[in-house]
Amino acid sequence: MASKRRADGDLADLARPTDVARPTELARPTDVARPRVAWWDPTDPAKRAAVASALAADPDGLPLCRDRQLEAIQAFLDRGSGVLSVCGVPGSGKTLAVTALARQWRDRGHRVVAHNGMRLPDLAQVLREIPGASLVVLDEVDAAPAAVRDHLRALARAPGSRLALIGMSNSLSSNTLAHGPEDTVVFPPYTSADITAVLEQRLAALPGPVFDPVALSVCGRKVAKAVSGDMRRALEACAVALAIHVDSPHDDNGVRMKHMAVALDRVTGGIGVTNAHVVAIRRLPVPQQLLMAALVRPPHRTPARGLHFITPSERLVSDVSVPGALPGLPGMAKRRRKETTPAGVAVTDLQAAHTALCRRVGVAPYGHGEFAAALDLLQASGLLAVRGTANAVHGKKTPRVVIEVAEGDVALALQDVPVLKHVVLN
Repeated sequence: MASKRRADGDLADLARPTDVARPTELARPTDVARPRVAWWDPTDPAKRAAVASALAADPDGLPLCRDRQLEAIQAFLDRGSGVLSVCGVPGSGKTLAVTALARQWRDRGHRVVAHNGMRLPDLAQVLREIPGASLVVLDEVDAAPAAVRDHLRALARAPGSRLALIGMSNSLSSNTLAHGPEDTVVFPPYTSADITAVLEQRLAALPGPVFDPVALSVCGRKVAKAVSGDMRRALEACAVALAIHVDSPHDDNGVRMKHMAVALDRVTGGIGVTNAHVVAIRRLPVPQQLLMAALVRPPHRTPARGLHFITPSERLVSDVSVPGALPGLPGMAKRRRKETTPAGVAVTDLQAAHTALCRRVGVAPYGHGEFAAALDLLQASGLLAVRGTANAVHGKKTPRVVIEVAEGDVALALQDVPVLKHVVLN
């Protein structure tokens, strides 16, 4: 997933010169609606290459449908110093955005140093590269050694510093660089409308239409639900659908629904709702998986015991009617969604339960800002919803969290997570 870095630390993608301006509005070309034109010929290698280029996973320029995030990152660069965390689920455009803006920053005469946290050299080597640099980009910041993170953060925040530090992460955790929401730019998952619009915009550069617009729309909807809006998977599905169409004899009417359906099944591993949610939860970082586990077993308070998780004896139905409890997780069973507390769980109670569960398994719990950002990411992914319910006494809104997926999906997704194998929710 992460881009390769050159030995001198610069972003590999910065080597591609470009002065592509950021689009202010996403156009929806009308000619995509035409089902067939004389230009497209699936037997012509040059035309196949042109379509493949339009669907390239890492094009030049800036990502579409990310204007707010791009403006926030550019504003940070213009300040000239400080620390910024850029986070979001895989395929949300964060790496492409930071890479493109860093390349433009370098083209303006600034020196840029970039590394991947999983392949970061020792602190001494990093310090030898920094002199003269005005921007350091650290991808996979969660995996970077704490000593390197802390030293770079101190340099960027020192009085009179002219060093800007950007750290990228797939999640908000205690290992990221920011201390609060004001230091963070979040890339939410692409929506189905976003995915469809981006695909149409890329293909609009071709002399004529190749994809049925209905097939593109279905691709957007399925990828948004099945793989949490991962734009890379949408591009991959289109490439696979194109290959299926090209391999079909006597088929020159372009990529249609029959090709896209097969491609989506291959790329997502199945498009069923249950499978989609299991895949999405398994891709979450451990702290967010623990948050889902805490939500599945809603906490409640009793005068005698304080905050605890509902035990099997406290279920609304008996164990006989809910088979499939996970080994080592007697309090988490494959239950029907209607068994969950209808009003959801208060945010404060859920955070307390999540903190307790994190400490039990040896994972650093979220702070208040990180917990709120994690809720936003999970809500954007369609796994939960944060709602305000009126208080009957005071008439105030109390934020509550409601699970939006089948609890059996959560149980199935978490049964193989190592840190949860021996956790007993009691």
